[in-house]
Amino acid sequence: MSNDKELAKWAAGLEAEDEPTRAQAAKEVLSALARPGFKNSEAALSLLQASWWPLTRELIPEAVAAVLSAVRGMALDAPALEDASLLLGHLGREDTSRLEALEAALRDPAPTVRRAAAGAVGRIGEAALGTLPLLIECLRAPEEEVGGAALESLGTLGSLAPEAIAPALLAEAERSKGARRYLALAGLRGLLEEPYRAGHPLAGVQNLGAVALLGLADEEPAVRLEAAALLGMASSGPAEGNGALERSLRDPSPDVAAYSAIALLRRGAGSTEAPARLRELLFSDTAEHRFAALSVLDGLEPSIAKQLRAVLDEAARQGPEDVRALCHQLVASADVLQSRRGPPA
Repeated sequence: MSNDKELAKWAAGLEAEDEPTRAQAAKEVLSALARPGFKNSEAALSLLQASWWPLTRELIPEAVAAVLSAVRGMALDAPALEDASLLLGHLGREDTSRLEALEAALRDPAPTVRRAAAGAVGRIGEAALGTLPLLIECLRAPEEEVGGAALESLGTLGSLAPEAIAPALLAEAERSKGARRYLALAGLRGLLEEPYRAGHPLAGVQNLGAVALLGLADEEPAVRLEAAALLGMASSGPAEGNGALERSLRDPSPDVAAYSAIALLRRGAGSTEAPARLRELLFSDTAEHRFAALSVLDGLEPSIAKQLRAVLDEAARQGPEDVRALCHQLVASADVLQSRRGPPA
């Protein structure tokens, strides 16, 4: 049977309404994946990932072994490795006893096997927290794809074990550049924002200010944005942090400029420059600039809205139509905060 006909037969079987037919089709695909020399592994993995649902539970052990076997001979940049990670994550969620096999895969000498496993465990959730030491070890893998997959999984699992994962992300952000630095900083911001707003900053990130300052000088705007946001949450850091943020108010990216303004206000600095820059963005004739300001203002904590009261009030009354509604809401939140605290002495 030709490869195309074989795949079409399996696809029809996986989409059948009766479980025995689906199970038989899945078993045939898994047997092919485990067969040495099978030439259509990438298409078969994509088919399983897209069409094998609901899973046949008794086939899960065989499926995990077959998928890990299939990826062993692939190129590290093969798109099918993402299908393999998705499928392994799905299998692991359905049967957490398979985590032992995934832990072994994280130690495997083949980088494609480690890449697939590293991308899978983050999709399993709390049951996968035991893999954290191995995931953190994968961050130092010489293969960029392995480290990147581990970094994404750590970011996904971060909220389940923030005090274990935040220091690893901080160390990654300090030593990496480009996409890896961005993923580490974005993961850190996701972990730190809620505790910061609640007044309970996360422990273990004492070097946050220095690392964020490095990111603020990165050539990628997305990295500089995350770095600016994190500098606003750093309880301590280099003295030059405020100066760097003030310079970033004129960053070519309006998003970086807007986040730098909020960071300065969070740090108790920029009481004149930061509101003035946000006003420029809010009243800009360029929609991109207005959107950048609105993005940082949406969900802004009332204490910062209070510092921006004059700008927000003006924008709510006289600003472009697309900024008025949000500024009205922020003015109201600042008023509520003031009423709770009482009139100034």
